[in-house]
Amino acid sequence: MDKLNELFRKTDELEQEYIGFWRDLCEIESPTLYKEGVDEVGRTVAEKAKSYGFEIERHPFEKAGDCYTITMNPEAAKKPIVLSAHMDTVHQLGSFSSPRTRIEGDKLYGPGVTDDKGGLACALYAMAVLKEIGFRERPVKFILQCDEEAASSTSELKSIDYMYEKSRDCLCFFNLEWYRYGQAILWRKGCFQATVKVHGLSYHDSRCFLGHSAIRQASRMINELEEYKDPEGITCNVALIKGGQYKTSVPDYCEFSFSVNYMTKGQYDEIMEKIHDLCEKPYVEGTSCEIEFTAAFPNMEKKDDAFEILEKMNRIYEKAGMRRIEATWSHGGSDASRMAQMGITTIDSFGVHGTKIHTPEEEADLSSLKDAARRLAAVIMYIED
Repeated sequence: MDKLNELFRKTDELEQEYIGFWRDLCEIESPTLYKEGVDEVGRTVAEKAKSYGFEIERHPFEKAGDCYTITMNPEAAKKPIVLSAHMDTVHQLGSFSSPRTRIEGDKLYGPGVTDDKGGLACALYAMAVLKEIGFRERPVKFILQCDEEAASSTSELKSIDYMYEKSRDCLCFFNLEWYRYGQAILWRKGCFQATVKVHGLSYHDSRCFLGHSAIRQASRMINELEEYKDPEGITCNVALIKGGQYKTSVPDYCEFSFSVNYMTKGQYDEIMEKIHDLCEKPYVEGTSCEIEFTAAFPNMEKKDDAFEILEKMNRIYEKAGMRRIEATWSHGGSDASRMAQMGITTIDSFGVHGTKIHTPEEEADLSSLKDAARRLAAVIMYIED
């Protein structure tokens, strides 16, 4: 721990610079499908990384934003540590006026400040601190993900393939989603989204008994799906619905979209059987259903290797007088689920702390940026293989 005071001093020195960098990233509009904006975020991070002499690799995509890997100490002998954060947000173009960020007290407000521009900023911040204090013993890779908010569907999962290829030999993969104070995510629910399209038969409402109502069929299905509300098991939320054409006719079409979260493979099998049963055995005679599955994340199961890494991290934090980290779980999916499923030791949600994520009032604690950089830098410097 001989360089710990130097590490703390350097994070203090760089804090305001990286708060400014954080804001710069949030000022760039980068919804998932806006490749130009996502690419601008990547170029901005890469340009700053280049000033430290880090190795830069760009991996282009046609529709999705380009992924990047930024590497320090590529020739070092120890196993690499991988840091990862995503550049895309859910906030559509024009959702925020300019300037898009504001500071009030210890809060930074703006699009993606917590999810996940804060993760981008703290990763490079930690690497900059390590560079400045002369750390050379271990490779550090920083992967910039391009389409996490769409469950990597924009790149047709090729961004996940890229992340795996760059991480397969690592000691640990740190996913820098938003941080819960004193906690790290070691297991997660899986999730998926789907749209059901119901077809019926239209008739004048005076003879509605001859028609086959798509809305009635959809309503029955929605009521059954909405029964799933177990916080630690299966949950289902129907979020969008549209149907019908005229006020005076039986609706021959209805569609609705829903999301499902589940904890285990058995729960996944259960809800999928229910969904297919509802679609294949319609309640309303004469109707038919088709289903399209869209974005999805697998569940992230508890694994011994992640708990072992967390224990090593806590030994470092205890010696450094820093806060211990407890293992916990999350209701939703992330890239960490895919990495863990592929056999990579993964610690999730280790970025900045914030709330109101995916809303116009998304906020982050300014002080959590320095805290995140310290946590990451200390682990990278002192963790044992």
